[in-house]
Amino acid sequence: MKDMSAVNEARRAALASCSPLERGRQKDRSALLWLWRWGWSTSTTTDLAVTKQRGVVKRLVDQKMIEYHETEGYRDIYYPARLAILTKKGCDLLGETFDLSELKRPTIENVPTHQLRHDHAVQFWTAKKLREGVIKNFITPRELARKSTNGRKQPDAIWIMPDSSKMGVEIELTHKKAYEKSNMVTKMQRLLEAGTVDSIIIVTKSKAAAQAFQKLIWPGTRRTEWVLNDERKFVRTATEYEAPDWLIDKITIELLP
Repeated sequence: MKDMSAVNEARRAALASCSPLERGRQKDRSALLWLWRWGWSTSTTTDLAVTKQRGVVKRLVDQKMIEYHETEGYRDIYYPARLAILTKKGCDLLGETFDLSELKRPTIENVPTHQLRHDHAVQFWTAKKLREGVIKNFITPRELARKSTNGRKQPDAIWIMPDSSKMGVEIELTHKKAYEKSNMVTKMQRLLEAGTVDSIIIVTKSKAAAQAFQKLIWPGTRRTEWVLNDERKFVRTATEYEAPDWLIDKITIELLP
């Protein structure tokens, strides 16, 4: 896969010396690339990722590069009222600058509508940290899907930090049962031991969940392994895992505001 960090840094350097018209074109291409890499997004989150101003996505919609798709369901800060997805025209334009051969063209049929709220929260927080300069790049679920390994927790995304280290991102908006938290931490530990990421951040809306995760990663804490039985129910096994001393330094837990 192309080093997107190098691409982003080159784009920022080019923006500093180009004309206002060319800066607008660069922002357009950045918005198209954001949508390509995630598969879909929203106008607000895409604009946040590529510029300090609003209106980039609207302009591209007017130019038939992006199209809107209305959603169904309740609305909150993370559940989008409508999605923004690249059109064939937008893909063709982006393909003039970037190699699009590694991923399939995103379509509305491929959007996991059952987890829109969760997935949009991941996008929003990635865009926010990118805009704040906390991270310099990221790897999306679409890009991660090609490298998934059984037994290791697939992060919701990976953030590339300013020092080039990789931070796995886990956004938890819903209640997790005790066995789910235990299995989740076990898989995170395996992910860290494999060197896939250098650290992990868990972002949750629940103070109780944050405290539960903190206990599970505390040095010496023992976790039970849970597996699915023949009846498709999770049951406790005799296997236990102990949190190593280093785990608490590798996993950060934050509360959503």
